[in-house]
Amino acid sequence: MSQKIAVVGLGAIGSMAIWRLAKRGVSVTGFDQYAPANNRGASSGETRLFRAAYAEGSVYTPLLVESIDLWKELQNASGRTVFHHNGALTVGRQDHDEIQMLLANTEAAGMSLEMLDEEEMSARFPQHRLLEGEVGLLDPLGGLLRPEAAVISAVSEAAKLGATIRTGTRVVAVKEGPQGVAVTTESGTEVYDKVLVAPGPWAPILLPELKPHIQPERVVSIWFPAEQPELFGPERFLPTLRRGNGLDLTAFPSVDGNLVKVNLHLPRTLVDDVETRDREIENAYVEATREAVRRGFNGLSDLAVRREAYVEGYTPDEDPIVGPISPEKRIIAMTGFSGHGFKFSPAMGEVAADLVINETTDRPIAHMAPNRALVSN
Repeated sequence: MSQKIAVVGLGAIGSMAIWRLAKRGVSVTGFDQYAPANNRGASSGETRLFRAAYAEGSVYTPLLVESIDLWKELQNASGRTVFHHNGALTVGRQDHDEIQMLLANTEAAGMSLEMLDEEEMSARFPQHRLLEGEVGLLDPLGGLLRPEAAVISAVSEAAKLGATIRTGTRVVAVKEGPQGVAVTTESGTEVYDKVLVAPGPWAPILLPELKPHIQPERVVSIWFPAEQPELFGPERFLPTLRRGNGLDLTAFPSVDGNLVKVNLHLPRTLVDDVETRDREIENAYVEATREAVRRGFNGLSDLAVRREAYVEGYTPDEDPIVGPISPEKRIIAMTGFSGHGFKFSPAMGEVAADLVINETTDRPIAHMAPNRALVSN
């Protein structure tokens, strides 16, 4: 008799998990209190950076490389534009700590980056205004992801493969018992053999044992008009990390033919209530981002014409928490991915399927083990 599986939360991780579970023929039901690709969680904002060269650690490289083919598979299956696979940039001084880590991790992973000096950057990427001592590092395996399209596509493909999708259904509790795992919604309780919980910033609510280890934090995006829109589309302006010289930010190509998104990397605001988070964005943050645009870019107006705030869920060490968290190992947590999880979320969908079906995986997730968080409880 086949197992009944539930996935709670259909954001970046949950959507990929239910897609890969359905792909393997698992009987699976997905729950989301809103709808896929809503603007309340961590999978909004129109664009995400994909990079295979990774300062965060070469342990992520296999997951990133595997995700390239999975992103393309999702794009081909859905017919939606999900992945612009044409490279990504990192800009900064060679002696900057993160640039040094990026180069070291890339070498450790057996990969290579193309280093561009000021003259080469000016010729190929004139949108960037390099400051003293800065270089560009081109990751040829990088690219641009479309988060809303990706989440919608993964959920839609799962449904085509037989998954049951229940949106507008708020899960209020997930509890393991002798007969399985009880999933309680506002309409009642259903029992499943195993439940994968991928709640994003709602983790402290749905997984109270992890509350001390998942912090909801507000992330801000601001959009600026391109003075020459033809220079800022995905084919000409690569998603870019800038580091140092007071320009710690991420900039994204325009996907509407006009506006360019810039995320300034300032200390994030803690969020006490995910549902009633403050959407007001402080003028000081806007002015700091405008100044960064003036200093670091050519051809962008410094007029902040759109601003949005959304909530992500972070762990203290910024590595995710992935694995069983209940005594009988029927409840599997996948949470705390914010900051860098979207890019390798398809590979995490495969991890989810491995853990549900086989209770183990060969993919490199030892550093994501829940016991590093739960041991202190």
